[in-house]
Amino acid sequence: VYPNPSTAFIHVDVDTQSPKFQIIRIFDWSGRTVYQEHFPPKNEIRIDLKTFGLLDGSYILQLLNEKELLHNEKIIVQNSF
Repeated sequence: VYPNPSTAFIHVDVDTQSPKFQIIRIFDWSGRTVYQEHFPPKNEIRIDLKTFGLLDGSYILQLLNEKELLHNEKIIVQNSF
């Protein structure tokens, strides 16, 4: 996940060593889902997420499959200049 902090986009790269995931989700610190997208199961993928729709602050990004949480990471959005 890069760049972090983000000013416009966050790039999520998943390589072939990672378990297959199907959902990417971003939560704010109150637990509210602010972004969610479903993908067909695959091992290798690059996702470019636009962050300029999010308020400046910290969020939690998660990669999940239908059974479990695969990755959990804090991201910082800084759209204001």
